[in-house]
Amino acid sequence: MFAKEFLLNKLKVFSVWLVLVFLGFVLASCLPKTGHISWQATDDVEVDIANGFLHPGFNYYYCGPEAIPHTIIGLHKDVPFQQNFWLPAQYGQTQVKEWLQAIDNPHRPVNDMYFGGRLLDRKGNFLGIWYSKHHFYSGYLDGEGKLVILRPVESEKRNLMDFIFN
Repeated sequence: MFAKEFLLNKLKVFSVWLVLVFLGFVLASCLPKTGHISWQATDDVEVDIANGFLHPGFNYYYCGPEAIPHTIIGLHKDVPFQQNFWLPAQYGQTQVKEWLQAIDNPHRPVNDMYFGGRLLDRKGNFLGIWYSKHHFYSGYLDGEGKLVILRPVESEKRNLMDFIFN
């Protein structure tokens, strides 16, 4: 009888430790990657864009339809960038200015409001700008030091299945 209770207690302790280790792995996988970047909302980006000012030292990329992208990013030319699904603005600032004129259409639906922000590395260094009708999701520096910016996700589609399958 004593041996049976002793084994059951050991099994319970082992089970608790196993669950704690599993939870530790789950929590560790949720932590940001080493080179995590952040997004900082600022009116400066929106004002610059509204005034047609585009940084000459930036490369511009977009995500979404080419006619009117849902997201435009501008990154310092010296920031190595892994484009993945981001497409370069083929005609540079000229193309971006045309997009901004189309985006600034007063007949556009209210739910298509664009907002701007700054992209910052972990040390707070300014990497570039974000202008989108979607919220910034995440970005990081990969093992080779290249910036990776994940595809923006519409706020109403932000659930686990969309993150997994998109």
